[in-house]
Amino acid sequence: MNKKLIYLTIVLLIIIAVGVLTFDNTKIEYSIENNDESVIKNTLNSINKIIAYGHVEPGNRDFLLSFLNPHDTKKIVEINLGNLFTRNIFYDNNQSKIWVPAEYESNLKLISNKIKIIDINTQKVEEELEVGLSPVDIKFINNIAIVTCLEKGIRDVSVYLIDTNKYKIMDKILIGGDTFEFSEVNHVNDQVYIITEDVDNRISLISVIDVKSSSLKKQYKYPDIPLHGIQLVNNDLWVAGGNQILIINSETGELKRKVQTDMIAYQLESNESTVMLSHYYPDIQQEKGLSLIDPDTLNIEKFSLMKTLPSSISLNNKKIYVVDEMAGVLQIFDLETKKSIDSISLGNFPTNVLILNLNK
Repeated sequence: MNKKLIYLTIVLLIIIAVGVLTFDNTKIEYSIENNDESVIKNTLNSINKIIAYGHVEPGNRDFLLSFLNPHDTKKIVEINLGNLFTRNIFYDNNQSKIWVPAEYESNLKLISNKIKIIDINTQKVEEELEVGLSPVDIKFINNIAIVTCLEKGIRDVSVYLIDTNKYKIMDKILIGGDTFEFSEVNHVNDQVYIITEDVDNRISLISVIDVKSSSLKKQYKYPDIPLHGIQLVNNDLWVAGGNQILIINSETGELKRKVQTDMIAYQLESNESTVMLSHYYPDIQQEKGLSLIDPDTLNIEKFSLMKTLPSSISLNNKKIYVVDEMAGVLQIFDLETKKSIDSISLGNFPTNVLILNLNK
């Protein structure tokens, strides 16, 4: 069974497991503890940040977009987006909008081609777009959204460029590959680096999308190296590839250096001084963890996540946010002490979390 079929099988099992059996793309409800919109408004006016994430409702298994107060971790509001399936949500900082791509319609009959867009200031669904089949990733440059779609999953992964003011598709770019891994943005030259994999030919691809010209500028091929996480660090691409991290020239695709590890590298995140890596060990895939890498010395420092299994990781203001999808928990760690400072229950099958600044 190839990687694409394995991925689809896992997705279907997860959806069946949580009992999502119907699809209603028009149902938008608000679930508030006291059902008082004035309380929501006053709460949002009193704070400058919120935590946003998606999860599956226990009752009717709808997908809920939730906003938390980061100061007391209390839930401010939930928006019911209907029975869609997705693992990630994305934030357009220019427009203050959350984009929720629906990889599948939850009745399992059709792959979805929809994206729902929510204004964080009004907590309302502003638009529902139709793009390519199975949208899985979204990046933003200026007023353009770069949406990666799996399509039919036979070397036809495509990228759609969308005007975020008019919500209109500007262009479509075929980049190939069967599966999507991760992507990264270079805001200096308005380019996006997207990792896909040609499963049958065992080739990982890094496609360089030039947003200004709406074109596939370059494509680098790496045979027999499964690539995963990707980050732009000091103008080089750091890419997780098996039990090593590849440091690649972002302009030429030339492999500059390999950093060997004793674990399987997966997702990468970074800030000005640190590269963070989530990983697991080859013989014990359930044993996952985090490592911090100094980009200058390449020293690797591991630290324990206790029983947390990271499905997504992020860095924000010297805090590490780790989502455990299977446990439905967000663990927050202090970047300097490496100690857990909070644990928040997120519900069933949570997505990544977004730490958002509110416009006042």
